[in-house]
Amino acid sequence: SSFAHSWLLRSTFSKRRREFCEFGILDQENGITEFGKSLLFIYDSVDIYLKENGFKPSENRAEFLNLIFAPKWKGRVIWYIYMIPSARFNEMCRNIEGISHKVLNDILIELEMHKVIKKTERDGNMPKTEYELTPLGNEIAKFVVEIGVCCKRHNVITQKVTISVE
Repeated sequence: SSFAHSWLLRSTFSKRRREFCEFGILDQENGITEFGKSLLFIYDSVDIYLKENGFKPSENRAEFLNLIFAPKWKGRVIWYIYMIPSARFNEMCRNIEGISHKVLNDILIELEMHKVIKKTERDGNMPKTEYELTPLGNEIAKFVVEIGVCCKRHNVITQKVTISVE
């Protein structure tokens, strides 16, 4: 049994069985669907990456997976910065449909704290702040895109899984 599989079962299965069925991760008999298996493979890949890059012990990796993939908006913000390097705050707020200034600000602070993004302030006539992914952020963004591709392949697009892959 993989780390991600046991993490998924331990941290959310008992609480979110109905939601997992609704999103096509589990079938009615609580068996893992092909979509669910694809997601577990991606989460295992993230775990391997984290393990190879010094995240120990497994509880820290599980916590990190929750921090990055659990909140509704984080995947979208990471994806946006991946697609638009040197992204600016107001551009993100305009282009990530439905996100508020406060939520975006909170997410950017948290992602910077976890070294997923880097904030650069440029002086000049018109000072501006830009955000870009760190090497860790680039790796995570690849997994976010994989999740989007997996959702599209299995035709699972919901309000909680809204990363565009086009």
